[in-house]
Amino acid sequence: MNRKLKLFEVNSMLYFILRSSFIGLAITNLIVISKVDSYLCPLIGSILGFIFLILYFKIINVNPNQNISQNIITCFGNKIGGFINVLLSTFVFIFSILLSYDLINFIGSEYLFNTPNIVIGFVCLIPLIYLLTKGLTVIGKTSNILFFLSIILYILSLLGLFAQGNITNLLPFLENGISPVISGSIAYMAYTILPIFVLTIIPKNKIDNNRKFEKRLIIFYILFNLINFTVLFNVISVLGIDLASLYQYPDYHVLRRISIGGFIERIESLLAIQWMFCIYMMIILCFNYIITSLNDTFKFKKTKFFNFIIPIITIALSLIVFKNNTIANNFIVYIYPTILIIFFLIVPFIIYLFMHFKFKKTYEM
Repeated sequence: MNRKLKLFEVNSMLYFILRSSFIGLAITNLIVISKVDSYLCPLIGSILGFIFLILYFKIINVNPNQNISQNIITCFGNKIGGFINVLLSTFVFIFSILLSYDLINFIGSEYLFNTPNIVIGFVCLIPLIYLLTKGLTVIGKTSNILFFLSIILYILSLLGLFAQGNITNLLPFLENGISPVISGSIAYMAYTILPIFVLTIIPKNKIDNNRKFEKRLIIFYILFNLINFTVLFNVISVLGIDLASLYQYPDYHVLRRISIGGFIERIESLLAIQWMFCIYMMIILCFNYIITSLNDTFKFKKTKFFNFIIPIITIALSLIVFKNNTIANNFIVYIYPTILIIFFLIVPFIIYLFMHFKFKKTYEM
């Protein structure tokens, strides 16, 4: 990086992280698990997510001059540390494949009906590769711009749906008890909050005005989770659980109810662009984590090759692995939340314990 990242740039990245998996992936999962009470999951899940947020703060504060992959090498050595970095990078890579599938499938099903997914995937590669070649400084600036555009589109969506909700669609309250809501809240935490881990690839000391980092991040964390709550609340209250369950992207179809002044309609395609921004930026952050971690581990002399090959392989695998929606949905609902918890919560917690005692012993000496 040629300069330090601005504090707000990192906070805007948090927005895209918390919202990218919520669109298409988490919402579908929550509706299946928690049914009519699924709108409660973002509230409870964000409270549970504070556990991970505290862990994230502790990880980046162990040695703020280095990122997570450098700290792992320092703590575990080149061989074991290299293995851990490759393991985490592989999982982030798998996560980027799932996000790429979600992006291509969303564009293909809601925008470009008659366009082959392989063509959509190829077009998606162009901005991904371009941003990667420009580095994290430009990624941070891009994140800021897209953040403000996304917020404007979100506010227009919220205002358009403000008076259309029906409170009876939220009843009966806790129809199946609290257990499905807790399960949905854990799934929400796994999909939307645990991916914050990718920000550990940015050393804290590379962030400008980082003394306010934790406080600002907590404020934005609460705000962005409330945004997710309002989205799911509108989906259930406007569409109802029966209709919401039928759609693969109910958060898109609810926007079809919006009209401006009673005569401007069919603006859902414009308003839904905010979701493409979110997924795009999250994929970029995943790629940045992978490339940076591999470079810290193996000390490649030329990294530009990875700026091209990793996006290409990711898009290709997203088209090959998830050949249809049934395969993807089964994986999303029943398998992936557990894998997310293992690699984005349990493994980082174990790593933190080792790093904490390693650096503590070093400082004491």
